[in-house]
Amino acid sequence: MKFKNLKNKTKFLEKLTFAFFAIFFASCTSLQNGVPKPQVRLSNVEFAGIDFEGMNFLCNYTIENPYPISIPIEKIEADLFCSEKKFVNLKTDGGFHISAMNTSKNKFAFKIPYSAILDFSKNFGGKSNIPFSIKGSVLVNLSAVPLVEFRNLNIPFSTSFEAPVFKPSFSVSNPKIKMPTAKEIANSLINNGISTARATVLATQISTGKNLSESLLQGIDLNFGVDFDLNVKNDGSAPWQCTVKNCSLKNRNSDFVDLKVTGDNKISSKNSKVPLHANLNTLKASKFIYQLLSGKGENPTFDVATDVSFPELKYAGNLPLNYSCKIPLSNVKK
Repeated sequence: MKFKNLKNKTKFLEKLTFAFFAIFFASCTSLQNGVPKPQVRLSNVEFAGIDFEGMNFLCNYTIENPYPISIPIEKIEADLFCSEKKFVNLKTDGGFHISAMNTSKNKFAFKIPYSAILDFSKNFGGKSNIPFSIKGSVLVNLSAVPLVEFRNLNIPFSTSFEAPVFKPSFSVSNPKIKMPTAKEIANSLINNGISTARATVLATQISTGKNLSESLLQGIDLNFGVDFDLNVKNDGSAPWQCTVKNCSLKNRNSDFVDLKVTGDNKISSKNSKVPLHANLNTLKASKFIYQLLSGKGENPTFDVATDVSFPELKYAGNLPLNYSCKIPLSNVKK
């Protein structure tokens, strides 16, 4: 078949498309007693992570497009409720299409601050987990779909979930450097070729940290220790478990120093102290030891990586929670 001009060809394609949709919708009508509409289904709410400000969640959902043509999503909007009290509005532009006769899996993120969690928990008689709900809608543009009377369609959705009453806080305390004895220091200096009289004087300098120079510690073999406590606290009532995985002490001018947990690395109480220890040797970390003894230089950084879980919530697995802080050299006890 030949067309005389583009206009005739376009009209033919429009009629053909219209006929195709007419047959499609007639089939749907006979099967479903109505023109099909897109569907939104929320599958679940899951933890995306936690930090020291609040809990991050992901709401997973699917959108089903029953039409033989792609349709654009204009907007997704929802309200977050605790009981019947709304406290967060979630809104995002759509900006994506659902391809023809297809289902798209998507998710949107939201955060619940710990301050809100603790405030809401007052209304639930000390419960360890409190209920939340999400109610919203997806705005779908159907202007390109023939035989549909409405241009835009708001598709409602809702779901509910529980969040733990939880607020973590970490801190460090009681930093202390464990010194070798004056005799051990003197013997090491003597073994390094220093006279007994001079070694005795230098051992006193190292022990007291007075008139100490960094060069004095170089080339000798001495072991020092660093001890302090990691304080872990949960201000909420939810049962939890915090596992200390690894931690370190470092600064810009020293080697990375691993710390070992000298007690139990699993915490489930509301308040707990985790004792930490590091071994330092002057042959590898003389600069760092000098800073600790003299109180001069850059404050070292303490880093710890932990996993947090909530036994009562099946959807909450191990959630990473990392903490970092500076330890003032002036606080390190000799």
